[in-house]
Amino acid sequence: HGVNCYHSKDLLSWTNIGEVLGQKQVSIKGLSGPYVIERPKVLWNAASKLFVMWFHLDSDNYGYRYVGVATSPTPDGKFTFIDAFQPDG
Repeated sequence: HGVNCYHSKDLLSWTNIGEVLGQKQVSIKGLSGPYVIERPKVLWNAASKLFVMWFHLDSDNYGYRYVGVATSPTPDGKFTFIDAFQPDG
């Protein structure tokens, strides 16, 4: 239960890079896992010079409704969990 990265030069042949963000890296004060981590998006942030991963972070019954944020110096490297919050309050 985490985010795996895959790489392709031709979009036909893919290499599994492995897990770049895992359950053990996610911690939300006052809430316990295991967490559902899904729909990751990775973007380049020019200001911080880091790749930023945004993802849906939730409980197994989808009661948390959080957005998670993690960063990495490379798009296929290990990401560091930064924070989680409810975008709708």
